[in-house]
Amino acid sequence: MTIEIIKNTSRYAIAQGEFGQLFFGKIYRYMDINGIKDSFLNDTLRFKSVKHLDDNPFECNPRLLDIDQFDFDKLSPERKLDFAISFVKEFFKKYLKDKKIPDESFDNLFKEIEPIQNLKEITDKLLNALKIHYRKLSHKNPDFLDDYLQQFDSLKSHIKVCCFSRNYKSTGSKVMWSLYADSHKGACIEFDYGKVFKSSKDAQEFERNIFFLRDNFLYPFMVSYEKQTKPINYYSSDREIYKWICIKDPQWKFQQEVRLIMAETDNEIYKDVKFPYSLLNKVIFGLKTDDDDISEIIKTLNKKSDLDSLKVEKMYIDKQTNKLKSKQIDC
Repeated sequence: MTIEIIKNTSRYAIAQGEFGQLFFGKIYRYMDINGIKDSFLNDTLRFKSVKHLDDNPFECNPRLLDIDQFDFDKLSPERKLDFAISFVKEFFKKYLKDKKIPDESFDNLFKEIEPIQNLKEITDKLLNALKIHYRKLSHKNPDFLDDYLQQFDSLKSHIKVCCFSRNYKSTGSKVMWSLYADSHKGACIEFDYGKVFKSSKDAQEFERNIFFLRDNFLYPFMVSYEKQTKPINYYSSDREIYKWICIKDPQWKFQQEVRLIMAETDNEIYKDVKFPYSLLNKVIFGLKTDDDDISEIIKTLNKKSDLDSLKVEKMYIDKQTNKLKSKQIDC
């Protein structure tokens, strides 16, 4: 794993990771009041299937993945081996239907033969067979691409994201409070990913912290905003898949979005993960959040341990500037 810091300011750092750009700064999760109550009560953070994202049905469009240009020569050795293993599994499943062979058996087999010098020759033969199989299927069935895209679209249920913003009182955040925090009757919570970067004494400790984030689905991927006119090459690298998940039309730029991403075998709409209290820095209530709701949430938070430094704020409109600001309230 390689993590390279490409921008470092007093407020945040941006790193180039193995799958995309990561944001190490303060990020904000907007929720309605019931959502934030459930989150703190159950100690969970909720992910949602990209297939069921509310604000943009064009996200993760399978037609923006280029699967028709299957160029084996441009694949990395790791991707070639992945495709070879997949092909072998499918071959055996097709011709040995009555045999129950677990996937782990094939994985272990390839791990054992990996050091062998002629692995490349074996892999190349498998890949050539797969290439021929793929092309025949594509040309034989004119509807193959559409069928494949439909299947891929159904797989979107297995990709889940948890969405954040990089601001809570900018011009763009006015829309965020309206759309995602029930028109200021909800709240947003601040996670400080800068702690991960700033608290690391050296590169080794930073890498250990990164592993913790990765293993707990807490990688903070930056969303890019661009007109996607050219399909992403699905086969070139895993990084392209993450780019596909983290690209949005420029009209959504006001969100300044950061995403946590997970892939699950189930196709449920929601998936809850353990709440990362170590990153929790602040709770900000909206302009119209009910006082009783605020008291209830603060009471719940006071029962949690290791939250002595937690800040609680409430939004207000500055009368002189007519801008959104926040002020601290007593816990």
